[in-house]
Amino acid sequence: MKKYIQIVLLVLLILTPISCNNKIIEVSPDELINVNSTQSLPHINSTEFEFTPNSDKATNNQSGVLYSLGFLQYYDDLLYLSAHGMVYRYDIRTGNVTSLCDDPLCSHSDEACPFFGIIPYGFHIYNNKIFYTQNYFSTKKDIFSEPETVNIGRFVMYDIENRKLKVIRNIPDGVLIESKYYHGNYLYYLNTLTDENGNHTFEICRQNLDNFNIESLIFLGSTPSAIAFINNDRIYLASDVGLYYYSLSDFSTPHYIYKNDSVDLITDGVYFYVLVRNENGTNSLIRIDMDGNNPTKLCDDNVGYICSTEKYIYYRKNEKIVVGKDKFGNNIEIPDSNVYRVPKQGGNAVLVYSFPQNMKNYYIGRFIVDGIYLYANYGYYDEQNNTLYESIRIRPYDFIRINLKTGAIYYIYKEE
Repeated sequence: MKKYIQIVLLVLLILTPISCNNKIIEVSPDELINVNSTQSLPHINSTEFEFTPNSDKATNNQSGVLYSLGFLQYYDDLLYLSAHGMVYRYDIRTGNVTSLCDDPLCSHSDEACPFFGIIPYGFHIYNNKIFYTQNYFSTKKDIFSEPETVNIGRFVMYDIENRKLKVIRNIPDGVLIESKYYHGNYLYYLNTLTDENGNHTFEICRQNLDNFNIESLIFLGSTPSAIAFINNDRIYLASDVGLYYYSLSDFSTPHYIYKNDSVDLITDGVYFYVLVRNENGTNSLIRIDMDGNNPTKLCDDNVGYICSTEKYIYYRKNEKIVVGKDKFGNNIEIPDSNVYRVPKQGGNAVLVYSFPQNMKNYYIGRFIVDGIYLYANYGYYDEQNNTLYESIRIRPYDFIRINLKTGAIYYIYKEE
């Protein structure tokens, strides 16, 4: 079973649904310090909140939400941030941050909280409801038997307006991660089937988010595939053999469109933007149409993390910066966080942001760009304590917003 889970995890690392994907391992979890609830990242060069209405929005996709990082998602002009068992709502125009669990007495640390055990990646807002997966251990106690600890895995819906939680589907033990993609009023997901001998096969299912009915669409056999995108009546899947699609009106025949060694890819619904590994180990950015034809090289700059707006592909390089040594003498590295962009229609790549010298040990993680603003989780290397910190692992919880026009830094911050 571990073999199949590892395959699914590998595919998911290559393509995560509706997200700006990153093949770079930004920081090893072993290098990150565990901090208590009173720890916060220093707010260097912090500015007052301001907002400038802008054009060149983050790319709109068919599901109706703007670009999602899994833990960071636009919906109805609000930015939703997920971490530490909670979802926060950030108004990009006012800077106000609120928690979706507004019970002032809730500790957010047990099953009484509707967001307890939320998996921060892959939540979705639809029809003023938030859909997400919970996974946690629960101990059942009664006076007649010994306490029993069980693993709870389930797909749930939280109604933002009436603050009610509803369990939509229980996820069987052993299914650690579901590859899923939201499209319109449907959730498409990879389902694991297990026979009486413990053998696994896989299928693509679709669940209606209005009436919760489930349909089995595509039987994949013993080889799982991740759901990459749904666009123009097609469902695109990714596996170790490449990128391919089925028509949503005919699931009988797969159509393979890209079989080369791709590192990562995103789409804006018009083109695919693919990172391709070169023989020298660097990455080039290629644009291809939705049928896999007409490849055009946009950039040959060892491209790493990529995200899309209406006009540009923003990226940082697939490179690391050595900032110190750990206790064993090994290098401590952070991602090169210079941000570049290249026009989607072709042209020169341009450097649009670098951290100032007094923030040389800071780095950004995953990010989206919307107009003149870049939103990201972030981290920094503390030279004095020889320690790496990362915002998504720390309470109180921080995101960073950078004005790419002025360089001004504003910290999205929620005191707990």
